[in-house]
Amino acid sequence: MKRKSILILSALLIGLTGYTQKKELRDAAKLIKQGSFTQAKATLASIEALMGSADADTQAEYYLYLSQAYSGPATLTSEDISKSAEAINKLRSFSNSKFTKEIDSELYNLRVKIVNSAVADQNSGNHQSAADKLYASYMISPKDTSDLYYAAINSVSAKNYDQAVSYFEKLHELGFVGNTVTYTAVDKSTGEEEKFSSKEDRDLLLKTGQYTKPAQITSSKRGDVISSLGILYIEQKKLDKAKALIEEARRIAPNDISLIQADAEITYKLGDMERYDELMQEVVAADPNNPVLYYNLGVSAANIKSFDKAEEYYKMALSLDPDYYDANINLAVLISDKAESIIDEMNSLGMSAADNKKYEALQVKLHGVYEQAIPYLEKAVELRPNNVDVLRSLMNIHSVLGNDEKAKMIKAKIESGQ
Repeated sequence: MKRKSILILSALLIGLTGYTQKKELRDAAKLIKQGSFTQAKATLASIEALMGSADADTQAEYYLYLSQAYSGPATLTSEDISKSAEAINKLRSFSNSKFTKEIDSELYNLRVKIVNSAVADQNSGNHQSAADKLYASYMISPKDTSDLYYAAINSVSAKNYDQAVSYFEKLHELGFVGNTVTYTAVDKSTGEEEKFSSKEDRDLLLKTGQYTKPAQITSSKRGDVISSLGILYIEQKKLDKAKALIEEARRIAPNDISLIQADAEITYKLGDMERYDELMQEVVAADPNNPVLYYNLGVSAANIKSFDKAEEYYKMALSLDPDYYDANINLAVLISDKAESIIDEMNSLGMSAADNKKYEALQVKLHGVYEQAIPYLEKAVELRPNNVDVLRSLMNIHSVLGNDEKAKMIKAKIESGQ
């Protein structure tokens, strides 16, 4: 008789445990829908110890809500990401449960939130946090190597070079290419080139007659990976690794323009200027009438602080396409940057007669620099009249040069928003 009572009591206990699990899970689901994520976490924590004896569907439901509770907050912490990713990985082990359909959806939602959070960190200058979050996103879905690429880029910005090398090495090992296709067209009303998410969207607007000059740009990040890794090796004094890296890449794809540019950047860092010039000529010879190529060469030259070469390449791009907006902007910035050292020298002078004379000479030099930049800024304004940043730069330059009327006109344009 006693034994029977014990069995009934055990059955009752099991029933109560199951009831408690279901009740707490329903409560957690409601709290998540209400946005009360902290309370949802506490509710789920209260039944964590019971999960070991729960059936597969109950465990899957628990891990689904646990992932949602940690990925729900608008601002994700590293712990939120880690806990949510851990819950999803547990959820994957219940692939035959009734929550199978939710797994992919939850995985996608988490990655979107992680990437958005990383972008916010990047925009605020917190590059290390951005790198860590993007790497976490990559670990959740290793097939999407673009997250690893941007984690590497942010690691460089955070000056965490060992981490950057590790990520770039992984990308190289995986054969990362990162090809992207960008569809563009020019809005007739503004003269601005706009980018579209798909060819279909772009072509649909072309039919309205509002847009013209359709273009398609395919770009690869393979050369950037090789170049970045090679330059990091050089910074770490691993010259043999840098040389071996580019030699290997060039053997695999000897005619890949992006790799030739990467080779040139690494060669420049190694101080072999003769070979650097040869490689640049090789790049140019591949497509001598392509303004985009010259523009990219200008960007590469600027990245390695070869500013005279950069200026030369930007001017070549503009000689082939005077309406190349980015080339006009970059050239204006490149020229304007020369003013910084002149201003620093002017500010360091005293009030003696000799210093005053030197100040006047430097002022003439400064004005000469700004005069060179004006035509490119004016062309940029002509192409995109409503770019406030460019207008403001042009206004400031005219103010420095004493062109007060022009400065006032531009200021009025900015304030009117037209």
